[in-house]
Amino acid sequence: MPSYLRALTELFDASVTDIVAAAQPRTFDREGIRLAADIWHNNILDMYAAVMAQTRRGQEALAREVLERMVTLRPGRRNWYRRLSVPEEILLSLPSRDPIGPWRDSKGKVMHPEVTVTAACAAEISEDYDVAGATLSQVAVDHRRGSTEAVVTLSARRRFAVTEGAESAARIRVRLKDVSEVEFDSRRVTGIELNADPEVVIVAGAGTQILGQRAKLWIHDRE
Repeated sequence: MPSYLRALTELFDASVTDIVAAAQPRTFDREGIRLAADIWHNNILDMYAAVMAQTRRGQEALAREVLERMVTLRPGRRNWYRRLSVPEEILLSLPSRDPIGPWRDSKGKVMHPEVTVTAACAAEISEDYDVAGATLSQVAVDHRRGSTEAVVTLSARRRFAVTEGAESAARIRVRLKDVSEVEFDSRRVTGIELNADPEVVIVAGAGTQILGQRAKLWIHDRE
């Protein structure tokens, strides 16, 4: 079996190289940089703890814990591991736990999986959140790995009761891929429509429309 510690440290090195490549002006990849930075922001101290463990067995045990936590926290991380050349033997030894529904993290906060946007998904989201009354809070458009992508963040009120002191609105983040049309008017950020039939389109009022061939959606609502 290959070394978990070696796999972890080589993954870190590959991530740094990947960030440098993603930061090149002609091929700037905002989402790639954000993904790697977010992963290591939460795990780099644990990696150092594994490196500095006093015994080889301790190093391997801690390194495996870090690799396991990183790969199971969010759907799609296994593909990221493969792209950065984590040995297949290591991957096969780690549990596969891509969540199919909301779950709670180690602090007891609710986490939502990233899902593919379909007509049924859009309708289901609208049952729990006031998408039509949401506000468009962020739009980012980038050319990434040969295609145009857009990340749109909506601030939407819940249609269900939450604990006292909770934030008044949840964030709904939609990542559209193979974007073919972008019209954006910063004065038009309300009156949201989210459709997928079959192309995914987000409309805000009369001046904003973003059209993509496919999309993923993630809800940031920790209640």
